[in-house]
Amino acid sequence: MALSFSLLRDRLAARRASDGAADPVPPEGDGPLVWAHFCPGSATDGTALVLHELAARTRDLRLIASGSAEALADIAVTVDCPPEGRGAVRRFLNLWRPDVIVFSGPDPHPVLWAAAQARGTPMIAVEADPARHPISMVRLLSQFDFVHARAPDPRLSGPIHALVPLAATPPPPTANESDLDEMSALLASRPVWLSAATPEDEIDRVVDAHDHASKLSHRLLLILDLADPARGEMLCARLRRAGIGAVLRSRGDDIEADTQILIADDPGELALWVRLASSTYLGGSLGQGALCDPLIPAALGSVVIHGPFLGPWGDVLTTLDQTNGACAVLHGGALGAAIETLLAPDRAAEIAHEAWDIATRGAEASNLTLGALDRALASRDIS
Repeated sequence: MALSFSLLRDRLAARRASDGAADPVPPEGDGPLVWAHFCPGSATDGTALVLHELAARTRDLRLIASGSAEALADIAVTVDCPPEGRGAVRRFLNLWRPDVIVFSGPDPHPVLWAAAQARGTPMIAVEADPARHPISMVRLLSQFDFVHARAPDPRLSGPIHALVPLAATPPPPTANESDLDEMSALLASRPVWLSAATPEDEIDRVVDAHDHASKLSHRLLLILDLADPARGEMLCARLRRAGIGAVLRSRGDDIEADTQILIADDPGELALWVRLASSTYLGGSLGQGALCDPLIPAALGSVVIHGPFLGPWGDVLTTLDQTNGACAVLHGGALGAAIETLLAPDRAAEIAHEAWDIATRGAEASNLTLGALDRALASRDIS
């Protein structure tokens, strides 16, 4: 069978490789070493997130990365993947001695795969595409400890998982459990919506929208999360002068039955407020551009509401809109009507489910891959 262009290129490169080239310095420490190779042009975000999580939970983990590995630059030493020649592969493996190898992308590396398998090094493939390979390559791939394949292939055997791509976004931030329990009990009987990362020039429009929606639901509570928390005390005083029942989070004000607005001016509590709110407006999306990641409320079951200015999340919000997973408003005057509509539990639940499906897509694949890495490290008695 004729060699593919990529394999021929690698063999020629191996012959041209200089024997006198200086070796990179391995990462310091004596912890487990994971080598991750990213095929050029392949999606890297999902694999990089899994490896970041692995690094966070594995003591003294050392990482080296090759190929399109920019997403690991903060935690890994960058190396060159050896060309497909036995001498170059042997020299690379002797130098680095990886405990686990991760291949991300569809490109085959038969010489490298066979050499690593002969040494008993656990290998994991992510975004593999066995349909592109002849049976000889597929046999090598079948001996991997874990394969995340783009599609099923009847020639594959072993622990193969044909799944959607790995999650390309990190899980939503956590909230303080005691605060969440306390606030959930306090607000159990009240409908709640959130305006997240609200800039100063949108505050009046958000307050007007709340006033509009409150005519339908008098117990409705607005959690007003500020883009500039330093403005909280002045805003609270202004709202109270206008006869609006406002309380300030940082001051520890009690939420009473007649409280209409909770001003959230403690930085870092967005995850708490999103978990309490049935819907979340993305502050800034009526003007300067959305200031809150829409995947945070989407992943936590809070309906995403946004204006026409999407900021850096244009692709995500467009996807949510196309799947009926978000509520778009054209101007500030329509925000109150949108909140009012979403007070109907059935309608809110329908939109929230669509958004949750998109936000968490790939999470199962990521968890399975992370679990395979944990087992591979454990099998080397180094975890």
